[in-house]
Amino acid sequence: NVEVNVNLRDDIEIHGVAEQIKQALLNLVLNALQAMPEGGTLSVSTLLVGNELQIDVK
Repeated sequence: NVEVNVNLRDDIEIHGVAEQIKQALLNLVLNALQAMPEGGTLSVSTLLVGNELQIDVK
């Protein structure tokens, strides 16, 4: 009963260990889903703030 909305920019380059970044994002999404036992909407988006990437999970 969870609707997932994803709005990711495709023009941002991320430097780091790919597997660690993937695991961190997966953990954020799984934690958010566990906090929604009644369902709802999960939104994941990326923003460029100055020269830094901001990832929002709501």
